[in-house]
Amino acid sequence: SSEELEERLEYAANWISVMKDEIKPASIDVNENEKRALTKFENSLKGDMSADEIQSVVFEIIKNNDLDAAKFFKILYIAILGIERGPKIGKLTSMLGEEKVSEAVRKYISTL
Repeated sequence: SSEELEERLEYAANWISVMKDEIKPASIDVNENEKRALTKFENSLKGDMSADEIQSVVFEIIKNNDLDAAKFFKILYIAILGIERGPKIGKLTSMLGEEKVSEAVRKYISTL
């Protein structure tokens, strides 16, 4: 059921937030355009957005900045989770909290 899936995703997100310092992060080359797009994503998080709104913002950023969608999603997952894949960014951001995601993205940008 969708409730069971929600619960599993929440457990996974909690586990990742606890364990992420012990997991060796994946890495990917990020160009200046992608770095600016990460900043735009981080700045777009308002604290009260739905998962669908967040997902739409990501696609808008990809379109408006002529980004490769698959690569940008990998960059976002690496910035947020330290791994190349995960649940939908909108859902993940919603579950982890926009402030935590914003903080993770800011921290990642500072390493680029």
